[in-house]
Amino acid sequence: MKQKQPSKTKGIEESRLLQHCLQYQKIYLLLLFFLLSGMIISHNISENKPLFTGAESYYHLTSSQAVSWKTAYYYPLHVLEEAVGSNLLIIFSLCLTITTLLIIWHVFKKIELSLLFTGLFSLFLILTPAFMKSATTLSSAMVFLFLFSLSFFFFFQKKPGLRYCSIITSILLACLDQWSALFAFFIFLLYALKNEKTERRVIWGSIIALLTSLLFTSLVSKIPFILGPFHASQLARDLISDFGGFSGMSFFIAALALIGFIISWPKRTAYALPYLSLPLLIPAYVYNTETILPLSIVFIFFATEAVINLIKRQWQLPTLQQFTLFLLLLGIIFSSLTFISRLETASPTHNDLQVLQWMKDDLTSSIVVATFPEDAAYVHYLAEKDTFFASYDQDAEREKENTAIISATYIHQLFPLLEKNKIEYIYLSEAATRRLPPDQGLPFLFQNERFKLLYSAGGSAIWKFGPQPEGIE
Repeated sequence: MKQKQPSKTKGIEESRLLQHCLQYQKIYLLLLFFLLSGMIISHNISENKPLFTGAESYYHLTSSQAVSWKTAYYYPLHVLEEAVGSNLLIIFSLCLTITTLLIIWHVFKKIELSLLFTGLFSLFLILTPAFMKSATTLSSAMVFLFLFSLSFFFFFQKKPGLRYCSIITSILLACLDQWSALFAFFIFLLYALKNEKTERRVIWGSIIALLTSLLFTSLVSKIPFILGPFHASQLARDLISDFGGFSGMSFFIAALALIGFIISWPKRTAYALPYLSLPLLIPAYVYNTETILPLSIVFIFFATEAVINLIKRQWQLPTLQQFTLFLLLLGIIFSSLTFISRLETASPTHNDLQVLQWMKDDLTSSIVVATFPEDAAYVHYLAEKDTFFASYDQDAEREKENTAIISATYIHQLFPLLEKNKIEYIYLSEAATRRLPPDQGLPFLFQNERFKLLYSAGGSAIWKFGPQPEGIE
């Protein structure tokens, strides 16, 4: 009996199906990525929505239109948009993601991670909503992952000329935001200390280039500490996609990550980077949930360790082992598909697009529009109008007043704010309209004679705030 138990466990790990999947994992993983991204893109096309969803995409597109020598890092995006248009930039996002996956697989091979680990890690990564969202939008998080993994790709090269190309990627890393550069610096420093002295020169050169570029971009370009936020942040919902967020990770990944964190602890010397990165990633996520992608990757790392432990562990009932793994995979797939189905309500919708296009064509460019902070990027790019406040603005006073405007319940709260800030227009997207109660707040106040509905489509609308009618005090 003692000789049969190990054979059963080996049979699961060395099954023909698993070995076949591991051997051709790159093909299957890329097909899975094309399937999921294709579902997202085809859904947007069928709903007559822009191919890009999410405010961050439109923030970058707006920034690229006003490119200057201080923001020269936006010039490639400016050229691409001029050449192919904003919608076809989705091809650029997909190509960037595929290239990033290929680089990650190369790096994993260089550090001699097993095919099983590489396959499971990549599978969980592709199925993670935070990754798929970044892959199908213009995301600084995906650019960071690309540049960060490309730096390690160059570190592992044998030719000195190629190795020193990491200096270029380090310079570019400092053009995203300050936190991304500091996080890369921390990881590079740990990696340099882990390597032999003869291998450190190129890493130290990259670190110096990174810090020099960070100093320049912080003083001259004034890049933010962390880019965003681009939506109303909620810690739990933005972390676990099953709670209704448009990003995050599966609950099963989070639970497996906790198990993997515990069982991998004896290997802390080998896995120093994931453990030591958590004290940086968790506070950054609490400060700004836009850092969810790198945090998700560390969670996926530990979740992969947990699943590998389940595969290799000797079970008394191998059928139960297979059933458990199958349920875990189904749960992760379900989270991914649920996230894709929720994109149906993600801004900008077709109705939002109609209202924003009307604003662009029929309203003067000098107006100021009040709106929900997460909708400001759409107004800036699609309607080409200025907003009173955007979620990524660093203006506490305006944020306070904008919150008071969109949450006002009485005219004596709303009218003085609109008059003080010379705001004549209020735009509500379909998502914003759903958040407001139908019989109180702004929807109720819009019944006042000083408001006029200019244009609406579905639940999206633009209202004008006019002067006090004559004869009424």
